[in-house]
Amino acid sequence: MIKATGYVMPGHDPALVGRQWLTQFGVWLLTIPEVNMIKETVLRENVSDYVTKKYKVLFDDSPGMYNKSLTKIHLRENVHPVALKCRHVVHTLKPLVEKEIEKLVKLKHLKPVQVLEWATPIVPVLKGNGEIRICGDFKLTLNPNIIIDKYPLHSIDDIFTKLQGGVEFTELDLKHAYMQFPVDEESSNLLTIVTHKGLYQYTKIPEGVSPAPADVQRKIDECLRGINGAIAYLDNIYVTGKTKAEHMKNLEMVCERLVDCNLRLNLKKCYFMVPKLEVLGYVIDATGLHKSNTKVQAMVEAPQPKNTKELASFLGLVNFYARFLENRSTNMNPLYDLLNGKLPKWNKDCEIAFNWVKKAHFTGLLSSLRPVKENHFGMRRFGLRLIGYIIT
Repeated sequence: MIKATGYVMPGHDPALVGRQWLTQFGVWLLTIPEVNMIKETVLRENVSDYVTKKYKVLFDDSPGMYNKSLTKIHLRENVHPVALKCRHVVHTLKPLVEKEIEKLVKLKHLKPVQVLEWATPIVPVLKGNGEIRICGDFKLTLNPNIIIDKYPLHSIDDIFTKLQGGVEFTELDLKHAYMQFPVDEESSNLLTIVTHKGLYQYTKIPEGVSPAPADVQRKIDECLRGINGAIAYLDNIYVTGKTKAEHMKNLEMVCERLVDCNLRLNLKKCYFMVPKLEVLGYVIDATGLHKSNTKVQAMVEAPQPKNTKELASFLGLVNFYARFLENRSTNMNPLYDLLNGKLPKWNKDCEIAFNWVKKAHFTGLLSSLRPVKENHFGMRRFGLRLIGYIIT
């Protein structure tokens, strides 16, 4: 039996059957995509205000704590604990270091301890805002004794492939980066730092520990799995969509996943619905993948190398954008011959190659990328079609 509501109206006009009745009898074939269900008022509203209101917990002052699993550090066999002494800290920095320690203890990222087998000295790093970041120098103690997690970080090709076709872009930034990912008790015992105020133990995975990047990348990938138009590189999450409505749908799905994982975002470093993103030294926008003007300017303004070290540095900068240079092997051959000692000194051919690189990077167009065969390094290359674009 099927129940539906009908209305009988006076008059002699033809009878109308609505889609509710047609749906009940299985003859309504049209569907309304969920992406179009988003209210137009939301799309007109400031996206930042909308997201921060709807997902308040993501942006509050409470510390985030990833709740799906604990990070575990695996040591190599027959490892002996390493405990080093506290490094001297200049008197002018001591108040700043103490303030940062108190802050981390209050956030429960650190806890004071008395005695432990492992002890790592700290390196105070002065930030641009005048505060101090405390970094454990784990390369001297823990890192050489850890089994490295080989989970891969995403390349620019992975990120561009995921975001390709997007019209506008959103970038979300995890607050305190790795400090939202707790470690188990056994691993926490390994993460002890020694300061002029005593011993403190990390309860979350700190920067500087070798397995931290891969572990965080894996957890964020698991958090975002299945969401189209969203990908993360460590603590930065990028979101897009082929339309603004699709973008909003993907963004809300990402926010819901982050809430479910009990993570927090830094609103000051979040950018909503912007026309382009700067990612890993590249620029992604609606037209494709491009070079960053900052890096291009550094190449264009680079002086002529005076020694092998400067030449290697210049070629390293150029090769970062190797995919945008056609016939680079032929045109840059004199510079590589000079670097490898096949040429005795800088000559006219080197000068021509040097100027060609600058001109090619300055006037070459960043066109749409199409995948081509793998090169001899096993890495994907992309074909380019240059059509005379000038970088401004």
